[in-house]
Amino acid sequence: MSYNRILAAIDLSKESQQIISKAKETADTYGAKLYLISAIEPLLLVYGDILSNYGAYRSIDNEAKEEVKERLMAICKDIGISSKNCFVPIGNPAYEIKQRAFKLKSDLIVIGTHGRKGIKKLLLGSTANSVLNGTKTDVQVIKIN
Repeated sequence: MSYNRILAAIDLSKESQQIISKAKETADTYGAKLYLISAIEPLLLVYGDILSNYGAYRSIDNEAKEEVKERLMAICKDIGISSKNCFVPIGNPAYEIKQRAFKLKSDLIVIGTHGRKGIKKLLLGSTANSVLNGTKTDVQVIKIN
């Protein structure tokens, strides 16, 4: 199997470098174009309507998006990826990753997981699991150390 378009999903944590390295290695191996995405979970989804009375969540989400975009663009520049290939959507991360992969016609999604099990996985949810089980695109899951 050959890959032409690879989407790496990162959260900008220090562990994201492991995902970027594996995605870049895979892209280099296949001569594929590499894209990066870092989706921001909207505060409204996290906290519900607690902030909606003040409209504060929109402002905070937009500020977070600008900060994440700045950090992601720096990463893209460091690894030689065009800023046009880097995305910072606001929305449910699993949904945004799957949608971007679909729009790009990605052959492969590279995403990390902390390898939580049992009740921790159930309570905390899993973006990687949602992506893995919700797309027809190949998914490479990197266990983060």
